[in-house]
Amino acid sequence: ATERKKAPTRPDQAAFEASLKQIDANIDSLKKKLSASQDRIKGNGNGKENFGDRRKELRAKQEELQKERNEINDRRAKMVEQLKSLQAAIRKKDDEARNSKDRLGYKKPEDVDAQIALLERKQQSGQVSLAEEKRIIAEISNLKKARKILEGFANELTSLESSKAQIASIRTQLDAMEPERAAVRAKLDDIKAKLTELDTERKSQQGEFSGLINDHKSIKTELDAEYDKLRALKAGYKQQKDEWYAWQREAQTRKREQYQQRKREEQETRLQAQAEREREAAEIPAYSDEISQCTNLISFLGTFVGETPKQAAEETAAAPAAATPLRQVPGIPEGAVMLKKKDDEDYLVLGGGKKSKKGRRQNGSGAGTPQLKPFKLDFDIIDQFVKLKIELPVSAQDVPATISALEEKKKWYKENQAEATAKAKAAAEAKIAALRRA
Repeated sequence: ATERKKAPTRPDQAAFEASLKQIDANIDSLKKKLSASQDRIKGNGNGKENFGDRRKELRAKQEELQKERNEINDRRAKMVEQLKSLQAAIRKKDDEARNSKDRLGYKKPEDVDAQIALLERKQQSGQVSLAEEKRIIAEISNLKKARKILEGFANELTSLESSKAQIASIRTQLDAMEPERAAVRAKLDDIKAKLTELDTERKSQQGEFSGLINDHKSIKTELDAEYDKLRALKAGYKQQKDEWYAWQREAQTRKREQYQQRKREEQETRLQAQAEREREAAEIPAYSDEISQCTNLISFLGTFVGETPKQAAEETAAAPAAATPLRQVPGIPEGAVMLKKKDDEDYLVLGGGKKSKKGRRQNGSGAGTPQLKPFKLDFDIIDQFVKLKIELPVSAQDVPATISALEEKKKWYKENQAEATAKAKAAAEAKIAALRRA
């Protein structure tokens, strides 16, 4: 693993301002000393008037050149700042455009137009489902939005070219300023050399004056040192701030990357769990429930096979009308009625009626005709027939035909079980692939 960079020292603004105040106070003190030293030099009457006038003239020229140099440097600093601002704006726009294009998945409006045309042809072909057509329409709408965004980038390209032209112009101006800066530096160096020469000449003529000059130089050196300390302090504080804020940005970037990695891992875990569930479900042989239902119904109806069709028909013809009103249920075979057991469980009587207590008393006394044995089906059995789309048997005579239909249905399920299972597995893999692409 990559070793994490140690956090830099946080910039202490209070300490910086205190040091800055101290250096400013030292500079002010040295300036006063330097001014006093110059006054002593000017007040020395040992034939120094001529040297003083010449020195004053050179100093005046030096100040003018320094002012000119400062003005040039100020203009140059502003141009450099403008140049950096333009470069930063271009980089920002380039990054935004690149990130947006990567997110959209297209580089040019023409690419979006081509994809829209392809989807429109697919939609107009008439070979897509309603859900697919809705998805295509939604995708076309999103693509049109993306095209507008790409057109905006194209418009910004003109602005970027204008900014690049400004950058080129500023660079040209900066290059043109260099000779002028060099000339001013050369003049300043020349004046400095003349001042040094004048001081040397003056020292040679005025031995007693050397002490004042040395003192002046010493003060000037201390002043320059204080200015160096000031520049170093500001530069160090700026570097410290830059390092601190750069480290903070890097820390934020690391946190974002860790969060994104964690989200990717969680997503992958969810996808793997869902894929495992889909595959486990697809591994179950197709039509297992239907085959089991067919087997159970065949076994159930087999209990009625002992009755001959003739016996069932005779019992049906001999069945008297029910003494108790029966509840009629929509959607069941004609002649079937629903009865209620003592425990309130519903069932159907097919091809016969419910025996009343009165009917049992009559049978017990030997009066009346023989009662038909009811052909009963509870609603769980009826529900299985409905799900299998097998016609309900209304009497014992229909049982053999119903068993035959169930066996045929069971045979069909077994013959098509492998193919349906394979399709379910393929559909599960397709769904898993679609989830990973999403």
